[in-house]
Amino acid sequence: MADRKDLVDQSEHILESDFTIGWLLNSLRENDKIFQKEFGQHTVKNINFHNISEGKGLSSEIIQCTISFTDSNESYSTILKIPTTKAIEAAKETMKKKGIDTKPDDKVVKGRLNMVIQIHNTECEFFQNLGPILDIPLPKIHKSIKWIMGAQKGIIHMEDLSNRSKTTSIFTKYSLAQIKNMMKYMVKWHKNAFIHRDAWQGKYTTGQNTFINMVRAFDPMIDGLFATHPDKMGSFISKKKYNVY
Repeated sequence: MADRKDLVDQSEHILESDFTIGWLLNSLRENDKIFQKEFGQHTVKNINFHNISEGKGLSSEIIQCTISFTDSNESYSTILKIPTTKAIEAAKETMKKKGIDTKPDDKVVKGRLNMVIQIHNTECEFFQNLGPILDIPLPKIHKSIKWIMGAQKGIIHMEDLSNRSKTTSIFTKYSLAQIKNMMKYMVKWHKNAFIHRDAWQGKYTTGQNTFINMVRAFDPMIDGLFATHPDKMGSFISKKKYNVY
């Protein structure tokens, strides 16, 4: 249970999510070994929340939580990944402005929500069941909760890697050394996945058509993603047959 000396309102919700400051502090103190060792006995003075996904995430928001203390000059940062349909709704609005029929009926809206839920729950299963056998760099997962419609919202509480890694775009240029390093881990990933086929083969199939069923959402993004030749790349990137292939 979070320390009652903390100077923060533990009932306050984190950036309009269903999760509170109290939930975060409980998770840190129960699951994060580094936090337990270095800050477990400190009094929390303040927590700053920053949405570092900046609208780039398709099905979730990445919230960086920076915690300061009354009795320490150091701060501690941790990450919450919260599934949301905000990016999909934004893409829908962009399509609407371009005159593309988005068919916002109840069936479509429910389909979008189910897609986000499936993506999140699959990620929870990946980190819990497959991550440990792949032996590649992954963030430490402190706590994950699946999204169950009508029962509970989903969330993943994980290690903050922003001080030693970053997310890049598909157009980022890499050095030969960086490419070799990525290839090393890709080979290890596939080798371990092949060795441990029983851990995944025939499983985790419910979401395999997720991206196939949402290819129309790529339409408003094509000009930006393929700025050099949108006419050539865009002709097939949003086609179902290509994504099935």
